[in-house]
Amino acid sequence: MAKAKRKRKPIDWDAMELQAFNLRFESMSPQNKLKKARRLAITFRRYHRPLPDELANAGLMQSDYSESRGPE
Repeated sequence: MAKAKRKRKPIDWDAMELQAFNLRFESMSPQNKLKKARRLAITFRRYHRPLPDELANAGLMQSDYSESRGPE
């Protein structure tokens, strides 16, 4: 039996970069901004795309992910 393929919509990278740019202007808590920035950065890294300057300057390095969660 053949496996069913998942059909994913293509990612609009221009829209993703625009979201990263507009992140600084959105009115939300710093924690929510950081969460959104991390989600965007994860998407860019998953598809081996360079991070937009806004995300790269935010200091979203892999080591920051584990440290920012705080004590468990």
